[in-house]
Amino acid sequence: MMRWREQVLLSGGRQLPEIRVSRMAFFRPLAIFLVSLLLFWGDTKLADMTGTVVLVLSFIDASTIAALMLSTACWANGTQLFVRYGVVRPVYASVDAADIRNIGIDQSPAGRLLGYGSLIILGRSAGIRMQFIRNPATAADRIRESLQT
Repeated sequence: MMRWREQVLLSGGRQLPEIRVSRMAFFRPLAIFLVSLLLFWGDTKLADMTGTVVLVLSFIDASTIAALMLSTACWANGTQLFVRYGVVRPVYASVDAADIRNIGIDQSPAGRLLGYGSLIILGRSAGIRMQFIRNPATAADRIRESLQT
């Protein structure tokens, strides 16, 4: 049985290097980590426990972003868009260009400031949301260009 990537490449798919996870997304877990350090300076056990929980959450957030950096990839062959996203339960999706209804962007204020956001691809029967994508407006334009025939 052929692997998914081999099938994509045999269909004439070319990787879109503009669709990748931004390194700037690591500023959020860094900020959470710094808050946890401030909580440790509190003189109460409640502050220490809260700081420990926030510290663990910052590491989970950072490891999620790192995993997405390693696994997010997008290919297009003019008539189809292929997406691989996620590590533990990876999403392998292909959407025909004719079925794509909208390619949208969702950015938080921090994402706008740091240049990352979510790319939302809505198809006729399904949708794909890729988070922490670097320059999502450029990525959306690149997808549109690659699917035009």
